[in-house]
Amino acid sequence: MTAEEKQEVRAFLGEHTTLVLSTRGESGTAAAALFYAEDTGLNLYFLSEPTSEHIVNVSACPEVALVIAADCQDWQQLRGVQIKGRCIVLEEEERARAEGVYLKKFPFVGENPMLRRRVGISGVYGVRPRWIRLTDNRRGFSDKREWVL
Repeated sequence: MTAEEKQEVRAFLGEHTTLVLSTRGESGTAAAALFYAEDTGLNLYFLSEPTSEHIVNVSACPEVALVIAADCQDWQQLRGVQIKGRCIVLEEEERARAEGVYLKKFPFVGENPMLRRRVGISGVYGVRPRWIRLTDNRRGFSDKREWVL
C-alpha cells in the first residue's frame, strides 16, 4: 500500500462513523453496527458491552470481518471498505489511547455525562486490519483495490 493509497483509505474512514462487524463463535455468527474511530495506522476502535453476542464471539475467535459503506441510491456512487483482521480487547495504555481517538471523533460522547460514564464501563476494542478492499464505483463499475497488510 502506497502512502497515497493509505491516505485514500484513511480519508474514507474519516468520512464515516459506523461499521458492521461480523463475528463467529460457538453459537454461530453475529453482526453488529458500531460507531468506530480510526487512527493513522488504519486501526479501528469501538466500544461494546463485554457480554454482547459479537464480543462473546470475538473471545472465542478474534478473526473478524467488517464493512463500512457510504449510503447512496446510485450504483455509480457506491463506495465502501471491507476489512479482515484481528479484534482484541484493549487494556491500560492502549485503551486510554483508543478512548482519546474515539472521543476526538465523537466529542458529544465526552460532553454527555451518561455517555462518558458508559465509555468508562464498556469494553474498548481494536481491529488491526490484515486485509483491506476499497470499492469505489465512481472510478468505474465494480472498481476494487485490495491490500494485504
